[in-house]
Amino acid sequence: MMKDLSDRQFKRILVSEIHGLGDALFATPAIQALRQRYPDAYIAFQVQRVFAPVFEADPHLDEIIVYDPGGLSVIWRQIWRLRAQKFDLAVLLEEGMRSTYLTWFARIPTRMGYYGRGDMGTVSNRFTRWMLTGWCLLGDSKDIHRIDSHLQVVSRLGCHPNDDAYRVYLTEADHQRGQQLLRQAGVPEQGPAVFIHPGADWKWRRWPAERFGQLTNQLGEEGLMFPLPPFTTWPVCWPMLMCLWVMIPGRCTWQQR
Repeated sequence: MMKDLSDRQFKRILVSEIHGLGDALFATPAIQALRQRYPDAYIAFQVQRVFAPVFEADPHLDEIIVYDPGGLSVIWRQIWRLRAQKFDLAVLLEEGMRSTYLTWFARIPTRMGYYGRGDMGTVSNRFTRWMLTGWCLLGDSKDIHRIDSHLQVVSRLGCHPNDDAYRVYLTEADHQRGQQLLRQAGVPEQGPAVFIHPGADWKWRRWPAERFGQLTNQLGEEGLMFPLPPFTTWPVCWPMLMCLWVMIPGRCTWQQR
């Protein structure tokens, strides 16, 4: 069981979630809870470079630290950069060892995280527990939502979140650009609109293309518009693309999605 550090005070906190965009968004309720618990602390969020702009307007963060996957020289540059920041707490919200060994070599004294979502006997899980100063055992249950597992970790720091909804904070420029994009696509300013994102990086996460076709046909009969955001695996959905009235692939940022 993780140590209870609810009485400890921390001044410089690093939160790390260097997996995909969805995983990083699921970290925002935990970040908000940390800000409520430590209102005067300096809180930085480590995230993949491609997703960093999504979190730049988050009022609960003081800094975005970009993570770049790479070889040994890249890893050591990131370690020295983290060491120079002199964080006193690292909250590691991802599965795996990358953030764990980065913060261990960066000599961050308190490293909080969890392990055990997968095989409890894996080398990754054993080393993760060894390199953490505090950890939360989740077992091998797949029924725990990632938001809930994140909140379990920060609860041991005395955080008592009253909101588990994840959020994206947009700037006024983001709003204006989004409105401009929709006007250029011919989407009416008034009335309902459905945004469809028929793609995913992992095959097992993709809804069958024919299901999207059935959905768009049904909603199209009700007079709804379908702006289409960019996605990386859209060839799999060619059978239903002709059902879309408006397509905007490659023309909006991560925030505007």
